Amino acid sequence: MAGLKRIAKIYGGMVIQGVRHVYDYASDECVPESEMPTGSERWKASEKKKWQDFVEANKQNLPENES
Repeated sequence: MAGLKRIAKIYGGMVIQGVRHVYDYASDECVPESEMPTGSERWKASEKKKWQDFVEANKQNLPENES
């Protein structure tokens, strides 16, 4: 199952046996979309964590005066 988790994390979600699963970056797990619908508080927390991680990972690529 680790491979499916990794794929879902990279792409943000996937369909497994006809059920759409999305990746919850805050909880670091893949869940059915019905548990984390777009716009819900859980979805907002997940998106916030995803973009915080992205910014942190790319901070080193910014010029000195922009960080």
